[in-house]
Amino acid sequence: MITGSSLYLHEVQITGKQAEKQTNIEKTKINVSQNISSVSGNLTEILKSQPGISMDAENNLYIRGNGNILILMDGRPADNPAYSNDLEHKEYIYSAYLMYCDSILEKLYCKVGARMEYNTSELNQRVSTDKISTNHLFPLPYLLIQYAVNSAQTMALSLSRRVTRPAYPQLNSFIIVIDQFTFETGNKSIRPETADKIELNHSWIKDKFWLKGNLFCSTTRDFFMQVSLLSSDNNLMLTYVNGNNLNKTGLDVDAVPAPPSCHDYGLHF
Repeated sequence: MITGSSLYLHEVQITGKQAEKQTNIEKTKINVSQNISSVSGNLTEILKSQPGISMDAENNLYIRGNGNILILMDGRPADNPAYSNDLEHKEYIYSAYLMYCDSILEKLYCKVGARMEYNTSELNQRVSTDKISTNHLFPLPYLLIQYAVNSAQTMALSLSRRVTRPAYPQLNSFIIVIDQFTFETGNKSIRPETADKIELNHSWIKDKFWLKGNLFCSTTRDFFMQVSLLSSDNNLMLTYVNGNNLNKTGLDVDAVPAPPSCHDYGLHF
């Protein structure tokens, strides 16, 4: 004979609790709801209670002695007036010019010159007391030789050098939030880039038609390039570095008919 039986289960409640602090190589995330210091509602007290975080008399925060940090609240930067005044950049540029030009014989024209630039640059980061000072001397020669083949054709050879200094966003070492997954930071040690260029130019004008050709070759040293690093949690960090050499060779051709007084036409390759 089979008899029935009943089994009664009491209510079971399972509760999950998020960790107070999560740390990876790029950032440390603090769950405020699990922190006892959050009762005061003071962000400063919450951060000061965390191991490895310290604060000086001017309320500047450090993580293991490093003041180059960014604080986010709910994914947005937390305002701290000290950060906006932390970087100080000074640059002084001194230059001198020398130029000579003259016509040689009847069909040959020459222009030769040079620009000498000396600049000093100083970047101070007050919080971390980092100071980077650099000095550069740039000789910038220039040469143009132009030959009139006939009344319709002209040929020219030119050599030049230019220098491009990094813009402030490329130097700024603090982290800029582009969106919730993309961040950008500068490089305090990035160097100016210099470019040497040689050009061979031919110009032909005939019956209201102008044809120009320009063959060029250039080499840029310490050129600026943007690099990216993808973190383990799929965040993208962008920054700037100097490349070694960038070589370019090309040909520009412009075909321009002589326009009426109120119109402009052109064909470019």
